[in-house]
Amino acid sequence: MELSVADTLGWHLHPPTSMRFIENFFPLIMCDVSDEFGVASALELSRFLTELSVCVYQFTSSNSKPSSVAIAAILLSISHFQLPHTIEDKFRELAASLSLELNSPEISKCGKLLSVIYACHISHDPTPFR
Repeated sequence: MELSVADTLGWHLHPPTSMRFIENFFPLIMCDVSDEFGVASALELSRFLTELSVCVYQFTSSNSKPSSVAIAAILLSISHFQLPHTIEDKFRELAASLSLELNSPEISKCGKLLSVIYACHISHDPTPFR
């Protein structure tokens, strides 16, 4: 069956990535927010964090799911820009409807590592990753 679908699509398939998850998921939780600057900044930080994650061995070697990296990046960006609690509530509601556990150990691990990466990037100190 999968081969038939792939043949029909001419093998024009894209693997699931953290970036794609953010691009598809973010608009669903930010659609009715009046702070356009905060939303745009949070989206950009989420994207940036996922870009940084591909440069860190711990992400590439730990088999972290792209969705876990993306969810951690979104939660960090919401917190970083102190967006209204309604956004995080909506995010949690949407995640629950999709059976995504936001408090899973994998997402927590990704969030902690993304926080370290971001702090190192801001301070220009690469030592934690040597």
